[in-house]
Order: sequence, then C-alpha cells, then structure tokens
Amino acid sequence: MKVSEFNEIFGTDADEDLIGTVRRDKIYGYGGNDRLYGKDGDDILYGGTGNDRLDGGTGADVMYGQAGDDVYRVDNLADVVSETTVPGVDDGGVDTVESTITYALPMFIEKLTLKGTEAINGTGNELANRLTGNDAANVLSGGAGNDVLNGNGGDDVLIGGAGKDELWGGSGSDTFVFRFPDATSTDKVKDFSAADSDRIGIYASDYGLSLGHGLIDDGTGKLVLDPAYFVAVAGSASTVQGTSSGHGQFVFSFTSSTLTLMWDPDGAGAVRGTALATFNSGVTLSAADFTVTTGLPTASANGSPSPVPERAGAKVAFTIDLSAPANEDVLITYSTIDGTAKAGSDFVGVSHGQVTIPAGSTSATILIDVLADDLPETVESFSLQLEAAVGTSSGAPLLVASSSAVGSIAPPAPNVVAITDMAALGSTDPSGIAYVPGQGLFVSDSEVEESPFFRTTNLWTLQPDGTVVASSSLLSFTDEPTGLAFDSSTGRLYISDDDQSRIFWVDPANPSVMLGEFDTLSLGVIDPEDVAVNPNNGHLFIANGTGNSSGGGPLGNAIIETDSTGTQVFATIRLPAEIKDPEALAYDASQDLFYVGGGFSSKIWVVDRGGAIVQVIDVLGGYRNEINNGAASIKDLELAPSSDPNDDPSKLNLFVADYGQSHVSDGRMIEIDLHGGLLLA
Repeated sequence: MKVSEFNEIFGTDADEDLIGTVRRDKIYGYGGNDRLYGKDGDDILYGGTGNDRLDGGTGADVMYGQAGDDVYRVDNLADVVSETTVPGVDDGGVDTVESTITYALPMFIEKLTLKGTEAINGTGNELANRLTGNDAANVLSGGAGNDVLNGNGGDDVLIGGAGKDELWGGSGSDTFVFRFPDATSTDKVKDFSAADSDRIGIYASDYGLSLGHGLIDDGTGKLVLDPAYFVAVAGSASTVQGTSSGHGQFVFSFTSSTLTLMWDPDGAGAVRGTALATFNSGVTLSAADFTVTTGLPTASANGSPSPVPERAGAKVAFTIDLSAPANEDVLITYSTIDGTAKAGSDFVGVSHGQVTIPAGSTSATILIDVLADDLPETVESFSLQLEAAVGTSSGAPLLVASSSAVGSIAPPAPNVVAITDMAALGSTDPSGIAYVPGQGLFVSDSEVEESPFFRTTNLWTLQPDGTVVASSSLLSFTDEPTGLAFDSSTGRLYISDDDQSRIFWVDPANPSVMLGEFDTLSLGVIDPEDVAVNPNNGHLFIANGTGNSSGGGPLGNAIIETDSTGTQVFATIRLPAEIKDPEALAYDASQDLFYVGGGFSSKIWVVDRGGAIVQVIDVLGGYRNEINNGAASIKDLELAPSSDPNDDPSKLNLFVADYGQSHVSDGRMIEIDLHGGLLLA
C-alpha cells in the first residue's frame, strides 16, 4: 500500500488536542475549541469552527484558522497564516498571531504578540490591531486602523501610523514616533515617562526640518531639534498656537486635564496646529525629549540559517532588513545568483524581482521556490543579491550594508513510501528480509509456527509492491529464521538462526532444502540475529544481538565479518552503546556502510566500519501500527529496487521487516525512500 505524503488526523465537534507526528501532517479540527500541534515536518492545519489554537511546530507550516477566534503560533519565515477560505473573504472572529520572529500581520488577523527573548519587530495591517511586544527591544508599527501598541519591556519604538492609536511603551526607554501631521490620526500616549528616558521620535522630512531650519548640531555631529522650534503653552489644544514668527513649531499645550503635542506649521501665524498626540497626566516635554531621524536607514540581505529540504512546494526564505523603520516605502530590487544550486533545476530563479517594505516596517520576506529533481546531491546553495533599495517618495537610494545572502537546499530526507500488511499475507512476525534479483523479496517469520498460529509456512517471496509470488517452509532445519541475505555471486540465500547459533544457506529457487550451514559460536557470535553479504568478495557480516540470556556474550553488540563458511574472522565492528541489541542489518557496498536496527527502537543507524554513527534515520516513529498503535519493531533491513514502477530500475530503497508485537498478527514490510542522497546531506 502506497503511503500518502501526509499523515491525516481528524477531530470531531468536541474540544480536542490534535497532535501531529514527525511526518508531514494534515490536521482537521472541525467543530469545537481545538488545539492543533503539527510538531515536526511542513504541516497543514485546519482549525474548523470554534476558537482554535494552531501551532505547526518546526517546519514551514500552512495554518487555516477558519471560523472563530483563533490563535496561531509562528516561528518560521515560510509559515503561512490564513483567515480566508474563500479568497478575499474573512472567515470571521478576532484572531491572534503569536510570533517568535519579526512578523507582519496578513489580511483579516487582528492581533500580534511577539514571543521569546529576541529583539524582533511587528507590523499591523489595515484593521484595528493590537500589537504587543516582548521584553526585548521591539519596533511596533500599527499601519492603518485605530491600533493599540504595547511595547512591554525593552527599549521599544512605537509607530502608530494612520488612525487614532493608543500607545503604551511599557518599561524601558521607549520612542513614540509621530509622522506628518494628520488631524484624523491623533494618537494617545498612555505611559510616557521621563524617568524611563522615553522620547518623541520624528522624521525631519515630515516637518520640513533641516540643519539651520529647525535642526542644530549638538556639538558631536548629531542633529537635534532646535529649542526655538518647540514651545509649551498653557491652554487647550483648540485655542493655543505657536509663538514663533516665520517657521513652524511643536506646541505642547497643557491644561489641568489634557496634555497635547501639536505641530503648528506657521508658529504665531494664522494657521492652527494639528494635534499629534495626547499624553498621560504629569508629562512635561521640551525640545530635549525629541529624537530626530534625518536620513534613510541602511538595508541588508539575510538568509535562512538552516537548509530547506528539497521537495515540491518548499521555499527558501530570505529577508531584506532595514536598520530602522523609514518614513516612506522602500522598494527593493533583487535577483538570485547560481551557486552549487542552479536556477531551473534546483530552484526557480528570479531576475530583478521587487518587493516593498512599507513605511514604519523594518523587514520584507522573499520566498524562493524549490524544485525537486530527486538526484543524489550534497547540500547545495545559491545567493540572493540585493541590487537596489530606494525610497519610493524621495527617490533616494539607501546604503546597502550587506548586499548578498546565501540560501541552501538539502537533499530530501528519507521517508516512508509504502507499507505492506504482512499479517494479511500470513506472516505474523516477519523477522528476515532479502532481495533476490529476478525473484523478488524473501521474507521470513520466526514465530508463525508457534501458538496461537501453528502455521508451517515461514518464508514468502514477494514483489517489492507486496504481491505474493510464492511461499514455502524452512521448518525441516529452522523454526527461528531471524535474518536473511542473498549472495548474487554464489546464488546462496543465507538464513540466520539465533536459537541454534547457526547460519544456513539454501537455493532461493528451492528454499525448503538446506544446502549448508556453519556454527557461529566458534566466531564468538552467540546471538546471530541477522546476516548480510558483501557482494564484492562474498564475505558475510553477522550481527550479534544481546537480547538472549547471554547478553551477547563477551562480544556484546557487534558485527563480525567472516568468510562464506564461517571459518575465518576478518573484522569485528563494535557498535555504540545506543545500538544496544542489533537485530537488523543491511550492507551498502557502494559506500561501505551498514544499516543497523533492532526491536528496541524505531530508529535505524547508519554505521561505518569503525562503528561510528554516520547518520540516524528516524522516520518510522510516525508510522505506528494501525492494528494496535504499536511502534515499528525492526528485525531486518534490505536495500532493494523501488516498488514504484515510475522510478529508475537502479534506484534502491530500504525495506524494513517490522516484527510488530510478538505472537500478534500485526507484521508489516515498510519501504523507505532514501532519495539517493542519504549520506550526502
């Protein structure tokens, strides 16, 4: 049975916790107030109706909250959050994103809360947003709408943007930024504190200020507000005005109940001032409380820290970051540059692409589509080149601090592509597996003749897709065929028996007749769980388990290399302690490496001749047995041609004999696609 790329998990109309696996999951909450956790993999989550929490976990996840007040957890630049089942139509509810990365709210999401301890930034959308910082230094930019911004701890920058916004700096030295005067966008500053060294932030160009015209040098080369351009006047904002003649002024009007900062464009002239913000009681302001930005920020390109797996739909994420928010949109032009990864075969190249960083924001994300070629490859990389960064209103170019960033693509990780129900074919506890060219996969069973089954057939011949070709009995010489291996040079099918401590061999065309044998005790192998063949010289590798009463004897958990008759030991490969009971063994002659497993774990270890672990394949944990929810119990491994008729005939996948629970009819054969690049990642 072919295995879907996704593991599907379905909720009900009740309130539920729906938890994903190490695989790629699709989780459907349906009704109720559900909590959906994708865990590992690039998952797709559907909240359904109700107030749901969606957390994709690691990976680039796609999350649809649907109806209700939903909460999303974002931790990856390629995460996608959507509140629109029908394009352009809000699914409803008041929804929240909790993010551990710099993030801009997409359509129809009302709230953003920054999590973690990193100095990250948040940007709102056109709605009335509530943006909440963490305890680091954040830039919060509301955009349009009547927003509420709360910096919490840290030295934050709060930019309300268009609309009547409510600004809370929290603890730390915070800067409240006011753009060009707009009577429809008077903000409320709720906790300005001189004790915290809070500041008023302005952009010189918004108010027509320059050196000698509202700005002076403070003696260090820094331009600050000229005190003549600020005045505090008693009275209400509707009646007071500036006192200067010939230029504008910031006017701080105060009464017993209201404190208002205004910009009066002509000072004592006839034009009235425009209120920028009202302030909490007890505040006094002066020109020294202003911080003035006189130029554009610098721009830099940044790449993702980790390789993205090669698969259709995957994306390599880059960011273009500004050193500070600008008071105008910034247009970014970029292109991809080939490295070891090539446009057209490894990724979709971009030439002179453009993205805009909105005024008040500090970052834009660029996603480059990955192409899957399924060829044996190492981790490959390419670059994103920042070609230009220009203010869209001023036309002024930004300085570029870092013009290039590197992204990388990893070979696809091993994944399960097919599972055969061996129990349905008569093998309750499959223990051995070997591939014989021209005949198929041979699978042995070490328990099927015992209670409660009492069957005489304990060897099956299958096509890689699970179709039964033949079956036979080995009971005339073994009722414990724990491992199988085939030597194409001699035509021998080797069979290990851990009860008798022997290795037998047969002709696979007539496997019921034993042709030869040798005892493994003389080799120090007390528990011969499995056997493998080196096709280059006919040597045998025997896995010595530790599961019997001897604990594996003096040899312990190890692999012995011997000749085809067990008369000479060429090498002893001692395995790490974590491979405590090696029961499954396959040999890859092309790389001189071993695949090792055992019923004690669902992991498969790739080991070199020195016994060092080269890689761990940990994909079976997400494929528990449907009969009893038991974990995979690995008893043998074999490299054999893929069962997919569309694959190249030379492509080898890793087949697993899954024993399941002893004396329970739940055996399986599992096929793992190694994607040809297992050890090159």
